[in-house]
Amino acid sequence: EKSKRALEEKNNKIETLMRELHHRVKNNLQVISSLMGLQYTKLHDQEARKAVDEGKKRIRAMSLIHQKLYQKEEVTKINLQDYIQNLVKELADSYGFSSKGTLRVEVPMINMDADSMLPIGLIINELVNNAFKHAYHATDEPLIFIRVQEDRLRYKMKIGDNGVGLQEDFEI
Repeated sequence: EKSKRALEEKNNKIETLMRELHHRVKNNLQVISSLMGLQYTKLHDQEARKAVDEGKKRIRAMSLIHQKLYQKEEVTKINLQDYIQNLVKELADSYGFSSKGTLRVEVPMINMDADSMLPIGLIINELVNNAFKHAYHATDEPLIFIRVQEDRLRYKMKIGDNGVGLQEDFEI
């Protein structure tokens, strides 16, 4: 009984430290984002402004992971469905897309660790940003969809849009 209580106390202490760590990381990322915002206002070159703005969006994708971990009981796992929905909604709002388009997120309730979630968030951030920036100049009813399916203990993610598509002469 005594060793069980000591183990529970140690566990609680570790969870508190983890929660504090995620909170500090989230705050540090917000400070970096704010500094980039200040720098953005001083830039006149459009390419530089665009690069700073994209950097801020990447930082926001990472910050959202730490915010989720800080707010949860389980300080090591994040729900993939919840994270993707929040990330895509924030990106849509930042482009003014949410009022005129459709976001379809078909993701199961999967809990993942932050190390797995970070690259997923950055990939989604890049692809969805590209769709908002380039795909919809000639589309009346824009649509972005993200689907995650389990396949033999692995997950497959599909991201698509109904935008204009790539030029015929496009080479990867």
